[in-house]
Amino acid sequence: MGVCRVRGRADRNSSRFCNRTQKGGRTSLALDAQQLETGFTIALTLFAAAALVSLRPQRVDAALMTGLVAIEFIYPTAFIQLASTFIFLVFALDLFFDRRRAVRSLFGTLLGARGRT
Repeated sequence: MGVCRVRGRADRNSSRFCNRTQKGGRTSLALDAQQLETGFTIALTLFAAAALVSLRPQRVDAALMTGLVAIEFIYPTAFIQLASTFIFLVFALDLFFDRRRAVRSLFGTLLGARGRT
């Protein structure tokens, strides 16, 4: 193991970090397949909850969900999965904001029911 100088001090344990930074590369957190799949599942669940919160789902919500899941099934690459996750999260936040009155009544019903039990 070589000695690497990180911010003026010698450190033997950070050789991987030093090799990347000495070559000019940036350090980043790599996502593995399980983390991507977990993020995709969370985003899909949030989108489905946002679409169903008003109890009147629209066809465009179902079409978007079906289309993105089909594209992710046909092209199972990390980029497509990450892009689908981002799209689901953006549309879920938009739907939650658009249907915020239904979200308020839903939480009111949940918290009211919990208080009575």
